Amino acid sequence: MKCELVNNLNQIDRQQVLHLLASSFPLEYNIGLEHFGFFIDQYPDKFYLLIRTKDGLIIGVFCLINRKLDYSGLSLDVTGMSYMAVSSEYRNLGISKKLMAGLFDYSNSNSDLIIGFARKVMDNYWDPFGFLGFTNFGNISVELSHLPLENNSLSIKDLEKNDLPKLASLFEMNYTVTLNSLYRTPALWDFIIKKLAREQRKIESIKTIEGEIVGYLLRSNNTIDEFCINTFFFQKATSLIHSIIKEEVPDAKDVVLQIGLNHPFSKYLRSYYSHSINTRFAWNGGHIIRVTNLAGFFEKISPILEQRLLSAGVNDFHFSLHDVLFKFNNQQLCIEASPIILTSENDQRRYWQKLIFGVQDVRDLFEMPNIDRAVLSIAQIMFPLLCPQVPLQDQF
Repeated sequence: MKCELVNNLNQIDRQQVLHLLASSFPLEYNIGLEHFGFFIDQYPDKFYLLIRTKDGLIIGVFCLINRKLDYSGLSLDVTGMSYMAVSSEYRNLGISKKLMAGLFDYSNSNSDLIIGFARKVMDNYWDPFGFLGFTNFGNISVELSHLPLENNSLSIKDLEKNDLPKLASLFEMNYTVTLNSLYRTPALWDFIIKKLAREQRKIESIKTIEGEIVGYLLRSNNTIDEFCINTFFFQKATSLIHSIIKEEVPDAKDVVLQIGLNHPFSKYLRSYYSHSINTRFAWNGGHIIRVTNLAGFFEKISPILEQRLLSAGVNDFHFSLHDVLFKFNNQQLCIEASPIILTSENDQRRYWQKLIFGVQDVRDLFEMPNIDRAVLSIAQIMFPLLCPQVPLQDQF
């Protein structure tokens, strides 16, 4: 049985995939055929890996999506892992391993970054395949009594269709460029709005008296799941948040913003208001990330790394960091996958790490003082830098 890549499902395959997915996630999600039918029919730019029996019965499916990630202004291709399902009659026969092999063949050919998000029933499944769990961004909580409550020129309005281009611009300014988050295409914005409508939720725009859109938010009770605002209106936004939370939840004591600690508005709140933060880590499952073709992937991001070295006035050098050799010669960076570890002074290696990756000790990236790994790959070192912030609505 071979792994088959399919961009579009015909009606017969759609029904088989739909029932296979719904039967594989009955207890945790309790969402059934309607949910997966919506995903299959509405999610843009997706494709599937299928495994069939000789008579054409689909017994394994891997739902994958194409996304792009901003890395310091460089657009990187991402293969997003969504749902995987194997027929109950064919489990423990290596079907899921065949699907993973098909994914690696695909991503190895184009040096994609692979990202997957939480599926509780599959936690700890990914570790043998070389995935690294990465942190989903933290929450910031601010007591409402600390925020100003005054009349201002901002108000919350229902979203109108012609507001979408402005929302996309605000998202890019607040999330994509600042936080290395995933790009959202117009088709994906349309999907997110439809998905929220099915959940009886909605994005609301933030407008001035003159009707100018300066931000938007997605909220539930005293929690804000997504928030974008023009930097000029930060102070007025704090008062607006206070008033809408008090109106929605009169007895609320605080507001929780699930927007990440590096979000521009989070930094503003942390600078001027008393707050508490909560960061969740997922080292062994949940939110996971991997590079299949290390050398090819680092060739993609070499312009950014070269720029850092040139800006630092670095001359020729070479050094090896675990399984990758870096050679900088004639103002060009060459990256080679190599099992050979070149000997060099520890201080020198830490110096190059600081220039290339922004930290002197790679352990600082994990915020864990005593990482003890026999082989800490260069991919693992880069993961926290590449994708630290992913809004909940992008977790496919």
